[in-house]
Amino acid sequence: MKVNRDPISRTQQTYSDLVEGTEYEYRVLAENEAGVSKPSDSTGVFVAKDPYGKPGKPGTPAVKDVSKGSITVDWDAPTSDGGAEITNYVVEVST
Repeated sequence: MKVNRDPISRTQQTYSDLVEGTEYEYRVLAENEAGVSKPSDSTGVFVAKDPYGKPGKPGTPAVKDVSKGSITVDWDAPTSDGGAEITNYVVEVST
């Protein structure tokens, strides 16, 4: 099935309306005044999926400093960021 309605003059195109879990396969044809080429080889079948996953778990927290009214806790970053930069941590406490 033809994907683009308007001509594409560059050798790259992004498509953002994929449905997660759906199989896709792309190929390209070139066109000039003489006509349309045979199609390229296929990309091969792939399944659309979210490119990011959840990050790995952080290292075990360690108490570094305790005073009358405060505590300092530190931990190691996860070994995997899930494909996206880690921007925040959530710290939980139990009393």
